[in-house]
Amino acid sequence: MYVRVVTGRLRPETLDRGLAILAGEVRPHISARAGFQGWELLVARTSGRFHAITRWSALVEAEGASRDGFGDRAGLLDGLLDGGLDQAVFEVLA
Repeated sequence: MYVRVVTGRLRPETLDRGLAILAGEVRPHISARAGFQGWELLVARTSGRFHAITRWSALVEAEGASRDGFGDRAGLLDGLLDGGLDQAVFEVLA
């Protein structure tokens, strides 16, 4: 299994709106992709920092989610972020 972690920081005044976009608009798009196995959205409300963690059955699927349409999905958060987004793909070792 592989995970893709997208990390960012939402501005305090846009935190709830940004989280709603991630859960309501980004997640449905991602979860429809082949190989998708699950999603967790972690948030530190005091700092606005979040980690969107998606689980994938294969590396090629995790990497595809990192490329295909990422800019469009990230664009949904324009004006809400304090800085940019970082992403990385990891292999999960048991």
